[in-house]
Amino acid sequence: MLRLVRLLGLVLLFFSCKKTVDTSIPNVAVNESLTLAEPSNFPLTAQGGWVYHPGGYSGLVVYRRAFTGNFDDFVTYDRACPRHYSSTCGRLNVVDDFYLVCPCDSSQWYLLNGFPEAQQNGLLKQYSTTFTAGVIYIQN
Repeated sequence: MLRLVRLLGLVLLFFSCKKTVDTSIPNVAVNESLTLAEPSNFPLTAQGGWVYHPGGYSGLVVYRRAFTGNFDDFVTYDRACPRHYSSTCGRLNVVDDFYLVCPCDSSQWYLLNGFPEAQQNGLLKQYSTTFTAGVIYIQN
């Protein structure tokens, strides 16, 4: 009888466990700077412009929002897909200048604010971004 109770307990434990997806992208040191006057950063001179930049866990994407009316409204996200950051396909790409898309499962985030299109996609890793004297500073 005791054996049956133990077996039943193991079966219940097995079926009650849900598989969860780790969406916490590992922390890495980030201390980058981009000069706005460099030709490779030209897209950042206009509202809605973006560039890829090395750094972070899986690369960075820097975006110029300017929706607050401030000319210095930049945001930087890690290109690691929260649900697939350790996969070879887990590097986000900008699509239609509006979304960041994960090639693994086509999940999307809004480039403007980093919000996921669907809650289960997880949150993007965002870095502190400041703009002073023509230079964008990115750090964590």
